[in-house]
Amino acid sequence: MKKSMSMIVTGLAAGALLTSSMVNIPIIQAANVESSTKESNKSDVDENGISESLKAALVSKGYYGSKDEVTPEALSTLNPSGMGLSLVLSGITDISGLQYATSLKRLDLGFNKITDLSPLEGLNLEWLSINNNSNLSDISPIENMTSLTYLHAESDNISDISPLKSLVNLTNLKISDNHVTDFSVLNNFNWDSKSLTVTPQTVIEDSKQLNQNSFDIDLNDYLSSGGSISNATASLKNTDADVSLDDSTNIVSVSNIKASDTLTINFDETININGNDQVVKMTITQPYSIGKGSITTKPVTMNVGDKWDNSLGFVSATAPFNEELTINDFDVDTGNLDTDTEGTYTVTYTSKDYPDITGTSEVTVEKGSDNSGGNNSGNNNGSNTSNVTEIDEMLLSSKKTDSIAIYDVNGNKTSDKTLDGVTDFSTTKKNVVNGITYYQVGDDEWVKASDVAEYFEYSGIVQTNSDSIKKLSNLNGETSNRGLEKTTDWQADRYTYINGEKHYRVSSNEWVKANDTLEITPVNGVLRINSETKLYHDNGQKSDRGLAKDSDFVTDKKATINGETMYRVSTNEWVPESAVTLN
Repeated sequence: MKKSMSMIVTGLAAGALLTSSMVNIPIIQAANVESSTKESNKSDVDENGISESLKAALVSKGYYGSKDEVTPEALSTLNPSGMGLSLVLSGITDISGLQYATSLKRLDLGFNKITDLSPLEGLNLEWLSINNNSNLSDISPIENMTSLTYLHAESDNISDISPLKSLVNLTNLKISDNHVTDFSVLNNFNWDSKSLTVTPQTVIEDSKQLNQNSFDIDLNDYLSSGGSISNATASLKNTDADVSLDDSTNIVSVSNIKASDTLTINFDETININGNDQVVKMTITQPYSIGKGSITTKPVTMNVGDKWDNSLGFVSATAPFNEELTINDFDVDTGNLDTDTEGTYTVTYTSKDYPDITGTSEVTVEKGSDNSGGNNSGNNNGSNTSNVTEIDEMLLSSKKTDSIAIYDVNGNKTSDKTLDGVTDFSTTKKNVVNGITYYQVGDDEWVKASDVAEYFEYSGIVQTNSDSIKKLSNLNGETSNRGLEKTTDWQADRYTYINGEKHYRVSSNEWVKANDTLEITPVNGVLRINSETKLYHDNGQKSDRGLAKDSDFVTDKKATINGETMYRVSTNEWVPESAVTLN
């Protein structure tokens, strides 16, 4: 049977990801999955500098009948009564054009995708809401808005609130769920107990690449001037490294690190603002990664009856921090190794301290040379002794495409069977003659094990990893002159092991390494992000971006990465299942 290559075309229906100039990880938040997902740029404006995104929102909310009505002149008189201009949940990415709205006093831009407030610089607003614009980090464009009395900026991406110092009339401020650590500017204002909301705050640091098995974090670096710490806790997400917290110095120490992980620190910070204490709940997230370490093994050939020694397949190994490992540092799984029976076996070495460091050695047990003067000369004269055994059904494919040698039960070659491409067989009988293994494929027709490959039925889709074009090979391990484009999906119908490595078949005699792919399952739904979380690439490394709590994203597939089920939310960014709900 000839098999054509089947590429699966997929794509995300929504959820365009935005970037930010924030020093720490950008947190991506989708306000409404049904709103427009197209990111705006400065070319997406009309001849008057009014963005199409803003026009669409103004029409959708009923302030104008059509986009043609949105002109500089019309905007200059815009000042709706009551709550003012409300453009909440409008999918706005660019507010260019609001610079003309000089009559505005109240403006609500909450739950959009705004990243730039510069069009507001010349306005004389008294009330402003910019909350839940997850990539909005710079509030300096409003620093001269001295008439402002109310500012709602919760759940944005703000880490610097120093531009507020000039807003002398500000009496109500909401800035919780941002990344603020310096609150000293708030001493310039007189707040009552209900007019200031600052808690909680989070800081998600860039991942540390460790070159030793310990590190410290000084929580004093996250304190505002005069602030104090209480109720501090520190924990790791996945591993059992040692975590300690010195309350006298506010130093968190992580030691005995053996795997990559994420450290989460929670504490209460008490700050004094104009004589009144405010408690801010702080969360610091510090991902860290270690090197992978390495192990080198070698194949072993031994005679029937020889004694196995674990050092036979071991060459050398290095831990993630470059210290040398010995055979005594490894657990050795000999599986079903039987040195009294001819065959090929696999022995697995796994580091006791670093489970990700693992390697295999292929062990071949063969019959030794016969010096007894018998007639086992290998001349195929019909005097060889066969050893036929019943086995569970095996599925086999020919390694060659034009012909395969056929043997009788005694290991004598009888013919060459002509093949029309790769040919499949099934067998339930195995024969060993003079140390050579054969499988029965017909009445008194046997093929050498070395001329065929065992395969396993499989039905699924694999996605190539994003780092490079993936090479294809045939069952002999010979590289094809074709390859698979990175981050593409392919239908696979079986898998096999070529030179000890798992491969998926994507064409009649073209196979891709399993390590170069992800097994993916198509899904169709919307993810609700339950907690602020990092994104991951298909290679298991953390992205420099994340998703904000309570945002929604469309997903089209799931896969297992780092041993955990994850959903795809962009071309090469995945979110852990543990952090989301699929709707």
